[in-house]
Amino acid sequence: MHKKLLEAQSNVSISHITSDPCSLKPCKNGATCSKNIHINQDVTVLESSRLIFVSPHYAEVYNCTCLIGFTGTKCESDIDECTENPCENGGTCYNSPGGFFCHCTEGFSGLRCSTVDNECQTVVCSNGGTCWNIQGGFFCDCRPGYEGKSVCFLALEIVDGRLRLSYDLGSGVTRLETGKPVADGSFHNITIRRTGNVGHSSSCQIFIAFISVIKVCTI
Repeated sequence: MHKKLLEAQSNVSISHITSDPCSLKPCKNGATCSKNIHINQDVTVLESSRLIFVSPHYAEVYNCTCLIGFTGTKCESDIDECTENPCENGGTCYNSPGGFFCHCTEGFSGLRCSTVDNECQTVVCSNGGTCWNIQGGFFCDCRPGYEGKSVCFLALEIVDGRLRLSYDLGSGVTRLETGKPVADGSFHNITIRRTGNVGHSSSCQIFIAFISVIKVCTI
């Protein structure tokens, strides 16, 4: 009622601020958009013999709250976490959208390669031999009367949610790790190919099996 009366007396149209800059979805990469109104000190004065209107100048603005790993006014830029050297123990860092992953050197695992692998958790020393964990591998301390001889092995594991393949064809242990997590509650089928000295892996949909590593102590 008062709005109509004021408009009639002043011959000025009075409007609400109803537009939403977030409706244009300016924020990128899953960021949250929030709107605001900035009012400055400049004003517009409208007056007649009966009324005076003082209208402040305003601007409708938005603000983007970025997800971890992104930056910029619109969260359009990916942060390169590798510039801070997050991988420990000689691991190699690879930047990925919104994060990073570490390719660990032999004997280490974990998101930042900070965990020393305990090979003896997956190794069986035969004939009562004792397994000793060492950096980058293990050895079997055989009982008197026995000696150790390594055999070829293949081990497929999930370490910190990611797939890791370890194998030894007689020339030493080789490890392959994937950057994409597979511990997502789904079943996966893993296909592994070896061409020369290069290994490849891809995942589909069945369960990941684990093959224990065996080291033989013989007489």
